[in-house]
Amino acid sequence: MSFGYGIGDFLAVLKLANDVRKRFFNAPAQFKAISEDIKSLSNVLRDIDDIEPNNGLNKAQKDRLNEISQGCHTVLQDLEGMLDRYQDIGNGEKNIQGRSRRTWKRLKWDTTEINGLQQRICERIDGFNLFLTGLSVHVSLATKEITIQTKHSVDRVHEYHDDQKRDEMLNWLSLNTYAAQQSDLCNQREEGTGKWLLSTSEFQQWVDGREQMLFCPGIPGAGKTTIVSAVVDHLHQKYYNVA
Repeated sequence: MSFGYGIGDFLAVLKLANDVRKRFFNAPAQFKAISEDIKSLSNVLRDIDDIEPNNGLNKAQKDRLNEISQGCHTVLQDLEGMLDRYQDIGNGEKNIQGRSRRTWKRLKWDTTEINGLQQRICERIDGFNLFLTGLSVHVSLATKEITIQTKHSVDRVHEYHDDQKRDEMLNWLSLNTYAAQQSDLCNQREEGTGKWLLSTSEFQQWVDGREQMLFCPGIPGAGKTTIVSAVVDHLHQKYYNVA
């Protein structure tokens, strides 16, 4: 099989792994460990198959997957060769897929060969697992970068609205200039005057822009002008940042 990475090449390895796994059905006890490893290999290959088509691998990732897949294909072919020596095709017996059932030959197993192939299978599993871990880290970093960029965008929107609200308040304060009168009222006002108003929810809603009008009724001489001067002074300190 010639590899030059493509999804078809990887799927061929996945299919070969599944075919080999099925051949271990009813395997003798000597093959139990390597049979379990083949199942693990098939599982990790399926995990990669679930992720790879949608993940948009870069060239380095494709090259790495190609390298691991080639090694995996080689060891699976060697394992198939061993199975061909240890299995016979049954006479007329069919499995549920309609294929001739294979039977295990009664001969002495070469444990050295089996153990060597098992070691190579485990190395391929480790390689694919490391590849999956690398993909997960790559996706996590990309997600983190998107989250940071989104936060920056949201912060810029908030800053824009804060600046817009500040400009609207300053424009409101600048519609009429009564600097001298405001200064006199501030000098005449007792400390703490109007703080009860500044702490009310109605006032806070007005400052935050949730209410467009702040209504301050009262009979002549009730101190409305003094209260208004306290409001103006508060807004100057808040938005002009001056005392």
